Amino acid sequence: MKKALRVVKESLPLVNLVLVVLDARIPSSSRNPEIEGILAGREVLFLLNKSDLASPQATSRWLSYFKGEGLAVSSRSGEGFKMLRKMIEERRGEVVESRKKRGRRDEEIRLMVMGIPNVGKSSVINRLSGRNVVRVGKNPGVTRGLQWIALPGNGELLDIPGIFYPRVDNEEHAWHLAAVGTVREELLPVDELALKILSFLSAVQAPCLKGMTGPPAELLEQIGRKMGLIGKEASVDAHRTALSVIKSFREGTYGPFTLEEPPHESPGGPHDA
Repeated sequence: MKKALRVVKESLPLVNLVLVVLDARIPSSSRNPEIEGILAGREVLFLLNKSDLASPQATSRWLSYFKGEGLAVSSRSGEGFKMLRKMIEERRGEVVESRKKRGRRDEEIRLMVMGIPNVGKSSVINRLSGRNVVRVGKNPGVTRGLQWIALPGNGELLDIPGIFYPRVDNEEHAWHLAAVGTVREELLPVDELALKILSFLSAVQAPCLKGMTGPPAELLEQIGRKMGLIGKEASVDAHRTALSVIKSFREGTYGPFTLEEPPHESPGGPHDA
């Protein structure tokens, strides 16, 4: 963690704009306070990625919270990237004009893209570069080292490997991170995570639970029977059902949901939502 943060600090003077990629379903939990602590005074744009999997209404509230410093994007649908490219080009114009006043003629812009593992950072970079230049994977930690990537026109992008929290002390953040697949399964047992997800879906009266009632454990049982996930002695295979619930939630099969609401403070305020 210390080494990664040192690399970020050393790289900041080389860039004009920092793009912090967040998961639109958990904008608060996917913000690393250690990273943001060293970005003070820098121009930062928060990208709410995977917005197609998040509640549109909640995403709108988060964008209002970021007050012009946030943008919703979806690597799956391409939504928001046209606006992002326009913002980058406008920023390049500002940088070029500033350089001309200082007698410099270079016109390229340099961006830094960062975020915790598995928020879709690699997909964002591929979209911006117009080609598959970095490997995309479902598991956290695909990006391994620093790399400069050429952008269409005059520009370069610095890809920073995902930097995770030194530890996750907040229980709410822990299950949110696990629910969207931002961390490895070891953080929260599969069966417990599925019950957390079902508790949330029940609380928001999700349509996917229509006709089902009861506490999370009973909902898991009903889902297992409905899917035919039966184990020994005609009982529901709870583990397989839990895996199915988690997969369906992460892929948006149950619908678009956001697990967190914006805090009342400004983006520079407390981290917890």
